[in-house]
Amino acid sequence: MGYYITMEDAQFRIPAEHLQGAWDALVDLNTNPDHAHLKNSGSRQEPSFAWAYPNYHEAFTTVAEVFQMIGFETCTTPDGDFEIVGYDGKAGDEFLFLRAVAPYVTPGSFLHFRGEEGEHFRYLFNEDNLIEEDGFVTFR
Repeated sequence: MGYYITMEDAQFRIPAEHLQGAWDALVDLNTNPDHAHLKNSGSRQEPSFAWAYPNYHEAFTTVAEVFQMIGFETCTTPDGDFEIVGYDGKAGDEFLFLRAVAPYVTPGSFLHFRGEEGEHFRYLFNEDNLIEEDGFVTFR
């Protein structure tokens, strides 16, 4: 069971010079005891985020690997910037990962999704913030 979402459009970038900060934020998300209450998957002995390895910070070394682990399609530009380019799967804790790296994302970046029941929503990155917006599509 689960709720399926598909990425409809994306303009999401973390510049190469901010990847270390984004990585540190992802490690903090997984290791900081203040975030333990956010882990609702896995076992009692080894709680985790949805679709994530309990100790992903030990299994991986890059931002791309972490986002691929939770189901995102990613790429790296010739300049070394990180981009998210797709997602098609069950919704999980992606919002938590995106919120963690929000301060490092190029302002104006967004990820637009369509849910399995046809609803639209997007995550918009503005300065250090991640904003979730509901929406609809109009054809002209």
